[in-house]
Amino acid sequence: MYKDRLRICRLLGISNNDHAVVNDYRDWIENDCIRRGKPLSVLYTSRMDTENYELGRSVTNKWNRQYGDKKTLSEDTIWALIHRISLDNVRNVATKAKRRMAKVWLLNCHLWLECNMFLW
Repeated sequence: MYKDRLRICRLLGISNNDHAVVNDYRDWIENDCIRRGKPLSVLYTSRMDTENYELGRSVTNKWNRQYGDKKTLSEDTIWALIHRISLDNVRNVATKAKRRMAKVWLLNCHLWLECNMFLW
């Protein structure tokens, strides 16, 4: 379910084009996980299933206590969002590392060319 953005948005009761609201949900869940000492900067599958289950259950309970009068969410929806946020965060870290390596490589090539230009 975490791969199906349209389904998650439907479960949240929002339009899939409403990026501001999606980001608000994501930020709230990510901040709550950080407060619980479980940052979502690691792969979802790197934690044990029981750990993910407890995290999803506790975040769901807090959400429903805090916002239950307006919008209640199921544990499946919260788990899907946690899984999705974890994947996005890990993917962003990997992309940044690749870009950083590409910049270093280009800089090294540029320096090598500058140094070897005088030898010709």
